[in-house]
Amino acid sequence: MFKYGRVGLGYDLKTFKPFKWQDDEVTGFSIILELTVINKKTNKEILFITKDDKVPTACIKAIKPLNKNFDISNYIFFAEYINVALKNNKIEVSIKNKELSEFDLVVSCKIKEATKIVNVGKREVAGIVATIIEEKKINSKEFYMLIGTNNFSQREELLLKKNAFYEVNINS
Repeated sequence: MFKYGRVGLGYDLKTFKPFKWQDDEVTGFSIILELTVINKKTNKEILFITKDDKVPTACIKAIKPLNKNFDISNYIFFAEYINVALKNNKIEVSIKNKELSEFDLVVSCKIKEATKIVNVGKREVAGIVATIIEEKKINSKEFYMLIGTNNFSQREELLLKKNAFYEVNINS
């Protein structure tokens, strides 16, 4: 069965060094941005399709004029047009909508999910001790408190980690 929805991009930022926070040893945080993509020609939101709960890549096929005789087709990967950074204890998202407008697209986003990355133990594998981490979901208040601790590099770009998918009810 097909599902329709918005795509998302997940980003991580690690700490300088692990620190204690509410009974956890925190090594970083993660956020997922939910993207809203608008077709400027129709002023309608573009939804993405998935089957079998596979997370689609956050990209869209676009057609652009090449010259008077030809158009070109290429994929627009939204991650190439979005920059996410931590500056002055705040998340700053910069979207290159001027460049996307060449493809008749406008993109906006919101933070949909936030997690803290925590150490949960150590395990020896092939003679090497590895730290085991997990992500724990946190609410927005805890997220903003966490990034305000000054345990993260300021003016640091977050690392793109994954794609996400959020189903939308198309019958409304």
